[in-house]
Amino acid sequence: MTSARWFTAILLLLGCLPSTVAGQAAVPINQLGVDIVTLATGQQLRGIVYSRKKAGGLLLAVDRSWLKETLPELYQQHLEKEKLRGEKIRQELLPRLDAWILRRQGSERLLLYLEQQRRRLSKPIEADGRPGSEPGFIFVELTGQEIRRSYLQPGKRKQVAMVAWQMRLVDVSSRSVSSLAQELKEQKIVDIASQRVDLSFQLPPLPDDDRQWAVRVAITEYLFDLQVSFQGTTAVLVRTDEKAAEPRPGQMIADMISAQFNRQLADLDPRGGAVARVGWQEKVIQAAENEKVNSARVLLLHQDLRAGRVTVESHFLARMPTGKWETIALHRHTVPVGGAQPELQARVEADPLVKQVLDILATIGLGKNDPRIQSALRFGVATDIALQQVDKALGEAQLSFGQQLERPPLSAYAE
Repeated sequence: MTSARWFTAILLLLGCLPSTVAGQAAVPINQLGVDIVTLATGQQLRGIVYSRKKAGGLLLAVDRSWLKETLPELYQQHLEKEKLRGEKIRQELLPRLDAWILRRQGSERLLLYLEQQRRRLSKPIEADGRPGSEPGFIFVELTGQEIRRSYLQPGKRKQVAMVAWQMRLVDVSSRSVSSLAQELKEQKIVDIASQRVDLSFQLPPLPDDDRQWAVRVAITEYLFDLQVSFQGTTAVLVRTDEKAAEPRPGQMIADMISAQFNRQLADLDPRGGAVARVGWQEKVIQAAENEKVNSARVLLLHQDLRAGRVTVESHFLARMPTGKWETIALHRHTVPVGGAQPELQARVEADPLVKQVLDILATIGLGKNDPRIQSALRFGVATDIALQQVDKALGEAQLSFGQQLERPPLSAYAE
């Protein structure tokens, strides 16, 4: 055989080999950002372990394009399973939706959304071609007997891969974290560890058990204002939803300023003592049940005057199928009380309720320039910042809810 023929044969052979053989060196497992699951057949899957199953099984979210290219036969098997699962989910959703629609006949905005979802889900998946575009990931469900071994990446490496997927980088399952991090850096993403990742929009549907469905109902109804809301301290809570006596956006800050001066007066009175802590949950749950809603949110303020910091906790409660209420999402943010921040302080002072408190204090000789007033206002600024942060965290966690009812449950709520 001539050298030219040898060269042609080598090229043809290389074209038939996997890329890791044909010139692309395999990346060591401990340099990847994805979890590795070796099957009993010897095949290797790469993805992110979404959840653990009984008897050693697991649910793996795998990059669809990677599986389709690397293990096409296995991809076809799980593609068929995905279609069957999707149709089963659709059929399970319809009676749940019908019961929900019947229960909320008086809620026009929510009813409009539910009826739109009902129409969308009324046709079999094969009939209307849902979803419009394939999700970026495919779920591979494995039993313990199908798994030979698994290697789960540390959170730091996995975060790089997840941010890379979110930014739509290519070959995330095959590249090293250093390669991915370098490309992310080129896209101006330097602090990868602090990036919030939400890949829920790239995941295919999963079924809800009764608890997960109750969580989904509670969050969806909250987004349509079917909820009760309170804010304050563990001792004193005021209602802030639409059933409140009046809109009170600055209530927490105004109460905080008042409480600081009440505490100072109590310290001078030998009869003064600590306010007894009450079961705020009972008050909130009772209000929610009276309103016949399935969700409640409570904002609790904690001040540390000595350390000079403010903590705001956001408790999101949902009614479970048993009738019991659970806190399904807790967000907490602490802000140190800093120096003068004129713009932020001006915003706090402009709130009508805060202004009202300042006017009352002025009548007893405590003007706005009094050091104690300035200190209280700085606490108010810190409280305002903390409130914005917990609101943002809850909003981000709820982002995928209210889109499609068959989206997979999020671990922040469902686990």
